[in-house]
Amino acid sequence: MLALETIRQLVRAGVETHLVVSKGARITIAYELGADGLAQLASLANHTHNHQDLAAPIASGSFRTDGMIVV
Repeated sequence: MLALETIRQLVRAGVETHLVVSKGARITIAYELGADGLAQLASLANHTHNHQDLAAPIASGSFRTDGMIVV
């Protein structure tokens, strides 16, 4: 799965990662990676955020970032 390999490469490069997974993505992850797929992704991320958490730091326009990848 592209998302899993992307986060692996980012971690390998020392990039701080924040993971947000939509409802639809959860279904795709379970289909492609199995029941523990989401746990695999989350275990690699430095931070995880609920997709409905509008108070998450990354939801703020003032959150400093070098970039974003949407997979």
